[in-house]
Amino acid sequence: NKRIHVNDLVEACARATANPEARGVYNVSDGRPLSSTTFINMVANAAGLPAPPQVSMEEAQLTFSPERLSFLNESRRVSNERMIKHLGVVLRYADVEEGIRASLPVS
Repeated sequence: NKRIHVNDLVEACARATANPEARGVYNVSDGRPLSSTTFINMVANAAGLPAPPQVSMEEAQLTFSPERLSFLNESRRVSNERMIKHLGVVLRYADVEEGIRASLPVS
């Protein structure tokens, strides 16, 4: 799945607009493939909340909208190599857990 901390997204956009040789498509992500379930559980844990309820794929087939099922069935891994090498992006939050913690309010 494709995720990126907002600060890293801004960095990638700024570098792409400042680079006159930037052409084509850049996959902008933290480069760490995680399932949606894993990511949501990490957010809940970091926020001190219980993990949300989960449903089996069989139940999802019966209850989710076609659009939501399409997202689950079509998720793909992407490489951020071109973003890093061509644009020179240095991710501040390549570690997902660190990015989640940085996104939560300080208590």
